[in-house]
Amino acid sequence: MTAAPLARGMAFLGLLKQLRARFGAEALAPMLPGWGPTLAQVVANRVGKTDWYPYPALVELLEGAERELGTGDGSLVADLGEGAARSDLSGGAFSILRVLGSPRHLIGSCERVWPRYYQNAGRMIAVAREPDNTVLRIVDFPGMAPMHCRMMEGWMRSAMTQLGATVLPGGREITCTSTGGPWHEFACRWTS
Repeated sequence: MTAAPLARGMAFLGLLKQLRARFGAEALAPMLPGWGPTLAQVVANRVGKTDWYPYPALVELLEGAERELGTGDGSLVADLGEGAARSDLSGGAFSILRVLGSPRHLIGSCERVWPRYYQNAGRMIAVAREPDNTVLRIVDFPGMAPMHCRMMEGWMRSAMTQLGATVLPGGREITCTSTGGPWHEFACRWTS
């Protein structure tokens, strides 16, 4: 039996911080428990940055936010992902990357970054690292939710920007298990 996927508290906290800043903590608090039973259990207590929580709670957070506060197309959760990356790289979990890193370093370290956020949720690998062809692939995680994919699009674009890259238009997920693909694959082009 395969262990259930988990998301670390810092993934929740980055998204919640963005939602509170955009919509207000008072407006958000009563909504969260209604977005799903697993999320309701998670937010009933203080979310710990380094604690692990059921992945379905993260999905409920992303889907609920997009459904109730967004347009339904994933653009809100992509924006939330962008803000979470800014937070992570400016003083959060991976601020050291901003000091020591470069876009190529971030791309190359994706296999080490992914398990800091997710457990039992496949692996992220760098398939191609060049500015004119950067491809990251998440393998062995067929249950990754489409809204999580949209959030990752925003996180990846923003993380690259934080490290000095200009991501060219069109950076997005190009293959997804939810549409029959064998994995999740994200591609972009960028300049320094």
